[in-house]
Amino acid sequence: MINILGPEGFEGPYAVEGIKAAMKVPGVTLYIYGKHSSKPRRKLGHVTATGRTVSEAVLRATKAKKAIKLIPSATGGNV
Repeated sequence: MINILGPEGFEGPYAVEGIKAAMKVPGVTLYIYGKHSSKPRRKLGHVTATGRTVSEAVLRATKAKKAIKLIPSATGGNV
């Protein structure tokens, strides 16, 4: 499991980009908690992954996490 945390230096409504790309990684499940605002290091979701080995699962989760971007948004929402 890899946490999706609010970025440093930002508080407020946000949107999530890259959900489709993250979900294309085999064995990945993405959880976005639907919180309305971000704060630095606030847990906004997490990624889990399976694989034939622990290393493969970690690589998959890391790849999916890198696809996710949290961006400031006037209204919030997911992209």
